[in-house]
Amino acid sequence: MKRSILAFGLFFATALPASAATVVVTPAPYAAPSYSGTPTIFTFDSGGADYTTRFSGGGVVSGSTGGQYSAPTADATNYYSVGPSTSTPATVNLAGLGSIQQISLYWGSVDKYNTLELLAGSTVLATITGSDVVGSPDGTTSYNVVINLTPSETGSITGLQFSSSENAFEFDNLAVGSVPEPASWALMIGGLGLVGMAMRRRSRVSVAVA
Repeated sequence: MKRSILAFGLFFATALPASAATVVVTPAPYAAPSYSGTPTIFTFDSGGADYTTRFSGGGVVSGSTGGQYSAPTADATNYYSVGPSTSTPATVNLAGLGSIQQISLYWGSVDKYNTLELLAGSTVLATITGSDVVGSPDGTTSYNVVINLTPSETGSITGLQFSSSENAFEFDNLAVGSVPEPASWALMIGGLGLVGMAMRRRSRVSVAVA
């Protein structure tokens, strides 16, 4: 059960139980989130990161096939589908991608039976369902989903698992990257404050006129 949902216009965030990851959701079409570093982005096309060595289960598809899978809104490229028609679950190995602090994906036609799990080995750190993304998923609307990890998850996460008891869990542009930690933000803000003080002091230098 979700702890809280903050709604504001077309944006909302969900805090999952036990101080777990925070899910930030915005409407389609896909908009790449901002990262402090360079994220690894799996587009399932030739221009994206190699998914063949990290993904197992599910399958890469394109277009829509009735009763099996449906392309996310405005997505004319390849995407990933998980469900009875392509196999479920699908797992993603995140080993070697560094300190992961944020995960994002374009989640197509969100359904209540779609489930995304954050893994630490065989341990499930957090579970995100279609109902966590949107209170009453209708199976037709697509959303940008950004998952901000807690410090404990950042240090522990090793993979993701996508599952769907019915057809289908579709997603594209899975991005894994880092964002500034709270301590880093504090240092940045403090540094800007010092710069501001220095500039103010310089502006107060008196000029003597003979």
